[in-house]
Amino acid sequence: MLGGTNREHYFKLIGALAITELLDPSQYEKLVLGSKRLGFTDRDLRYYTEHIGIDVIHAEGWLQQVITPIVEKSPAAMAEIWIGANLRLNTVDSYYNSLLNNLIKIK
Repeated sequence: MLGGTNREHYFKLIGALAITELLDPSQYEKLVLGSKRLGFTDRDLRYYTEHIGIDVIHAEGWLQQVITPIVEKSPAAMAEIWIGANLRLNTVDSYYNSLLNNLIKIK
């Protein structure tokens, strides 16, 4: 998110934000299913259940109203958008690996 502090990284930030909206719905579906198996209530999971559908709409908005117009105007921006998306994916990968390692230790 530090990409927002320097205009040089503007397109990377867009990629990082957009990929988050694209990934979250399927991750939230898994989180809700697993949490319900553990006894969490609908109230406990409200944010996630609401965002399963909302983030699909957000993702479409990012693609159609932000990324597509930028790339149509400046095709070279796509490379920076991809870099930002990849940076975010690497962060998510590190987070989930760390989470998994900590959960394994609980056993």
